[in-house]
Amino acid sequence: MWLHLLERIATIAHDRRGDVRNGTLHTLLRIFDNYGDQLSPASWNLCLRVIMFRLLDFDIKQHLAFRSTNADPEEAHAWVETSHIILNGLVKLFSAYPESILAYVRCFREFYRLIGKELDTDALSKVASNLQTCVVTEEKDTYTSDRDILTPLQKAVLEGIKVIKTDFEGAPTIVVRLLADFIALPFGRPPPIGTKDGNTFVAISKASMDLIRKLVTDHIKGTELYANSALLAALQSLVIPIRLKYEWKFQGKAPSIWQKSTTTSLNILGPILANAQSLSINHEQMVPIWQEIVAIASGIAHADPAAAPSPAVILEDEAFDIKSLTTLRDIITPGLGASYIPDATRRAYTSTLFHNSLIHPPSVEELPPDFATSPPLASLYTLRHGRTRDPPATPRARMSYFCLRELLSLVRRTSSSSEKEEEVSRHGQRIALARAAAPFLILRAALPIKAYIADRPLRGRMPQPHSQREELLFALGELTALECEPDAIPST
Repeated sequence: MWLHLLERIATIAHDRRGDVRNGTLHTLLRIFDNYGDQLSPASWNLCLRVIMFRLLDFDIKQHLAFRSTNADPEEAHAWVETSHIILNGLVKLFSAYPESILAYVRCFREFYRLIGKELDTDALSKVASNLQTCVVTEEKDTYTSDRDILTPLQKAVLEGIKVIKTDFEGAPTIVVRLLADFIALPFGRPPPIGTKDGNTFVAISKASMDLIRKLVTDHIKGTELYANSALLAALQSLVIPIRLKYEWKFQGKAPSIWQKSTTTSLNILGPILANAQSLSINHEQMVPIWQEIVAIASGIAHADPAAAPSPAVILEDEAFDIKSLTTLRDIITPGLGASYIPDATRRAYTSTLFHNSLIHPPSVEELPPDFATSPPLASLYTLRHGRTRDPPATPRARMSYFCLRELLSLVRRTSSSSEKEEEVSRHGQRIALARAAAPFLILRAALPIKAYIADRPLRGRMPQPHSQREELLFALGELTALECEPDAIPST
């Protein structure tokens, strides 16, 4: 009955008399403004489609008709005022609801205080879904940005998450997955995210990293986060900003989002791997976690200097990356050599070290097109054409030498000082890592030697570029002092 009455009122809004039409519109808008909060979501949606959107559609058709005919100028001008009323009314109706959503989120804390003990996993999943919907669908504020500061709604959502007690089965998984989704929010939607048309979600992504670090640390001594792939979801989200690094332009205030993600990853990886061993976590659950760890290592080691915001930050960021990669190396070595981890995962790690150890760009024929399908040593005996030009050296030379030292360290012989089972197992893991690293080390050491052999006849007495000479001397010196693990060197 009430909808039929609204439809009858809306038909009066089609009247040719401007004062009647505009007065009717004001009446309709006041009805929605005063009583819209009493409607159910379905009723509100019905009113929008049947009443307001039809009015807007009729208004558009009227303006098109004025353009195609010789309309009365006064009547056309009157319809402009009508359009103004309709558009302003719709804007007011929609703009009033962000405050309602904020109030809805804030009241969750009080509701949780009253009924939190009765909350089960199904109800908590619904809460998490609603909180995520509130954050994702929030309209961007015209005069502020969420790049450095949380919006009031985002802050309320995180405050609500903090009060959730995760002491029952299933709760840690739900909250960790929710925070993982928040971490990936800046990168998980197509443009125009990060522009004037949408929130950047950078601030909430950083804040979620702090919460997920604490939550993982609190619950890592149990098996739930491993079994339900919550840890995997967290690492998959954390690796995204690390991998994008300079390519992602909306970093926010210091620390940048990729540095924050790197630090968070390192803080949780130590406990994850240590407790996985003590809890005897299923190997099938650990393999994808190791794959993400290798992806994190790749993201830390790699950077595109051309995409850096300025040359001045490259050296600072390089020092941060070297420190981070050193920490990660200490965490994953020699665990990465465990027998249950696929050889492809170890090769991916050593391939990362190889690629980021390159100081000068090699020619196409010096490297196989794809290490996944071709063995690293397939092009070992291929000698490129000589050249006299000075090749450009990477701006991240310290990282390159660090990665080269890591390859040398992985292949270097280590003796097992004890016959204890644990010591024997660690020695076996080191041998597995050495086998994965040896082909890449051989190829890497051959590059400056082959470059010298190819270029020397053309250069004559022209001195070798300093960076090339330094690389060659370093490689020869390290190879002279290197005592390789015998079982690591490939037979061919």
